[in-house]
Amino acid sequence: MEGYSPSDAMDESIDALPNELLAACFAELSDVSLGCASRTSKHWHRVAESLLAPHKLARTAKVIANLDDPRWEVRQVAVERLCKSDSASLAVHAPTLVAKLEHANKDVRCAVVEALENLDAATIAWHAAAIAAKLEDPDAYVRKGLLQTLGSMEASSLAFHAAAIVAKLEDSAPIVRRAAVICLGNLDAASLAKYSTAIAAKLEDSVPYVRNAAVQTLGRVGCSVDRPGSVSIS
Repeated sequence: MEGYSPSDAMDESIDALPNELLAACFAELSDVSLGCASRTSKHWHRVAESLLAPHKLARTAKVIANLDDPRWEVRQVAVERLCKSDSASLAVHAPTLVAKLEHANKDVRCAVVEALENLDAATIAWHAAAIAAKLEDPDAYVRKGLLQTLGSMEASSLAFHAAAIVAKLEDSAPIVRRAAVICLGNLDAASLAKYSTAIAAKLEDSVPYVRNAAVQTLGRVGCSVDRPGSVSIS
């Protein structure tokens, strides 16, 4: 169709917000962003946000659904918009989002991982088991992103999945090995001590940035490197 664009395809499946609502909300949001800090403007900023919230949720749901559209153009736009979705809307749709880690298209999976990284620590912890289960994804960038996502959890939650993360220290891709080392660095010292030998082994990794990450991780939690493959806990 002449003039057809991927954005048009996406908009076909997303109900337009009422023009009056959009105008009022974004006018108020713009006023605040331009430095209008009066009590009245702050009030209307909160009103605008609350009015837009359900529409943001609906839009995010449509974006996630369009990741399965048979038209690659629509999927591409969905990927782009998903990465720009706000964290609150993503959190509500987290179960559906995590399920998309099974998608056959690696670009979709990469977009999902990027979106997961924007979730709050508590939401990630709730879905951590499902996320950790995908650490064998065939795409190295997906595996790396999943490790970064897991690493944003609280240390106590991360400890439950440490064994799966330690396994990625032997990943074939150096970017994944580095991500695993950094992720483990978010453990508390007591938990990390259990895996210090495995991390110390990365001091002899063939890739410099993996070795550097191992030094930094061990040092961050009070481990001193005596020699390659040997550490002590202070």
